[in-house]
Amino acid sequence: MGYADNNNVLVNQNAKYTRLTHYTTGVEFLPNDGLRFTVEVFYKQYGNVAVSARDGISLANLGTDFTALGNEAVNTKGKAYGIEFFVQKKLTKNFVTIQPNINNF
Repeated sequence: MGYADNNNVLVNQNAKYTRLTHYTTGVEFLPNDGLRFTVEVFYKQYGNVAVSARDGISLANLGTDFTALGNEAVNTKGKAYGIEFFVQKKLTKNFVTIQPNINNF
């Protein structure tokens, strides 16, 4: 990410490899064979993530089109945290097949 500002100073020289510390925990409840509930809590602390100094968007999220990435000043920061709820209902009975009546055509 060799970006030089208007004064020809390399501003990204201290950018390092991205690192991540990730903590997560969760519980699962299965009341019967066809129903599942889960809850997860997570916290991610990112280090050295390249974030655009201009608009605050991570360079990893800028897309995959044919543009030059990293040709701007970046900051290195980041964290994410949240909770996820999940409910799953499975089909536990046989499928019903419907065959058309070809005599009506």
